[in-house]
Amino acid sequence: MVWFVAFGGTALFHEIKGISNTSSQVYTQPKTGLFLMLNQLPFGSMLSILALFLICFFITSANSATYVLGT
Repeated sequence: MVWFVAFGGTALFHEIKGISNTSSQVYTQPKTGLFLMLNQLPFGSMLSILALFLICFFITSANSATYVLGT
């Protein structure tokens, strides 16, 4: 829940203040929304790489948990 509040609030702040035009880009390509928002922050490239690793970790963990519960 904190993830949605922090990143959603940051994206809205950037949109309202005119720092970036993320909404039109996300409208055309929704998959890029997280990375567009992270690139507006300091160390955006490193945060994007970290986010990618975390996403892969969560997917792998969920897959493993599903496999264990299924057996």
